Amino acid sequence: MKQCVEVRSSQRLISFLQETLGESYSGKALRRVLESNGCRVNGQVERFASTRVERGDLVELVSGWQTLCAPQRLSWELLYEDEETKWVNKPAGWVCGEKECREQFGEDFWLIHRLDRETTGVLGIAKGKKALAKWFRLFAEREIHKSYLAIVDGKPAKKGGEIRTFLQRKGFFAGQTIWGSGESGLEAITGWELVQLGHDSSLVRCKPITGRTHQLRVHLAEMGHPIVIDRQYAKKFVTRRSARRPLLHAEAIKTPSFSVQAPLPADLTLL
Repeated sequence: MKQCVEVRSSQRLISFLQETLGESYSGKALRRVLESNGCRVNGQVERFASTRVERGDLVELVSGWQTLCAPQRLSWELLYEDEETKWVNKPAGWVCGEKECREQFGEDFWLIHRLDRETTGVLGIAKGKKALAKWFRLFAEREIHKSYLAIVDGKPAKKGGEIRTFLQRKGFFAGQTIWGSGESGLEAITGWELVQLGHDSSLVRCKPITGRTHQLRVHLAEMGHPIVIDRQYAKKFVTRRSARRPLLHAEAIKTPSFSVQAPLPADLTLL
């Protein structure tokens, strides 16, 4: 497919892609491209196959889209396991969904918590619903303590602090809900500390007290130092550093009986 192709007639995006690219690429493969932010319509990322494109629209696929068509072969590092749970090092690109969990780990395995698709690090899997209920209770009672590492844009003026806001839905971007602080919503509390300063970006450690959707991404962006490169919550970045994903890593989880830590991925090395 050329860098930019003009639409000749109104139709669904997936139909246009199949018509343009030919039978070599299945609908399932092309949906993987869309879900990986690999397609733009008139310069805007479009993730939904059912979106209608109109005559005159310009459709383009990102460089390397053919690789996105191939089924992902994800590598799972086991960090800790006991009779009730399995704790793994989640790779970037894996969707935390119940269907995906069962396909990957087995029929009676359940997500204890979730990480965003591109976030790496410690992920807990429960062996059965009885174990799942126990861990849900521990999270609700704040007996579980998590820490994250992130490369953020710029240089924070402070060495750390605590952010307390109420998060509510603000809109949508690339098919996903955008969250932000407001007067109502769910209370969100994040502690953070500066770990290392770089030339135009910094490494910070975040310790969420609550577990709201996109909490760390919102709090860091509203602090003026969005995660590199989280275009869902920032349009411009000071840093010249490039990244294939928002640079956020679930570093560790501490439970009443054990602790689990995931090694730092290569793309989160600051220097």
